[in-house]
Amino acid sequence: MGKGTKKKSKKVAAPKANIQELSISRDGGQIALKGYSYQFLYSCYLILSSSSPGISFQLEG
Repeated sequence: MGKGTKKKSKKVAAPKANIQELSISRDGGQIALKGYSYQFLYSCYLILSSSSPGISFQLEG
């Protein structure tokens, strides 16, 4: 046998026991949406608090 022929075993996560455990493990999307909302509101705050008339803003995306 040559080098690198050893297969690595994949770790499989154990299935969730109940719906509560499943819902707790799937909250990443909600957290991301809160972050996007915060960034948008903070951008609005910075735009509205700008006092210089020569400043222009362009939001991405």
